[in-house]
Amino acid sequence: MLPPKVAPQKGVLVTIFRKDEERAQVMERATKLAKDLGAHIDTRDGLTPLGASRSAGCI
Repeated sequence: MLPPKVAPQKGVLVTIFRKDEERAQVMERATKLAKDLGAHIDTRDGLTPLGASRSAGCI
């Protein structure tokens, strides 16, 4: 981990949507938030929120 002032990314956004029809709207909002916050969007498919947190080393 790096201090926020030197970190290339300030955080990671994990998008969650229930239907494929929601994907475009969710990604549009996530893209704006990522730009405003200096964050990265995790677009990997097939992971649940629990799986994503475990892969990051959280429990």
